[in-house]
Amino acid sequence: GHSDHVQALARTHDSPRAATGGKDGQVRLWDLRQQASSRVLACPGEEVLSLHFNPSETMLAAGFANSCCNVWELRMGKVMHRFQ
Repeated sequence: GHSDHVQALARTHDSPRAATGGKDGQVRLWDLRQQASSRVLACPGEEVLSLHFNPSETMLAAGFANSCCNVWELRMGKVMHRFQ
């Protein structure tokens, strides 16, 4: 899990997945059936303040304390957009 406080949580509507973001600067994807972290997404190291899945649950956006936002394509786990 996270090495510091979790500050953001997003849950999918149609699948048993969730994402958490914390003060440790990590975004983790979770398999709720297995109750385990399934992937850690590459982040800029800033604390995570917000998370949101898109309606089709194929992308995840995260807002960071440094006013940046990353959008990942979840199948490959790649950052598709970075806003500063």
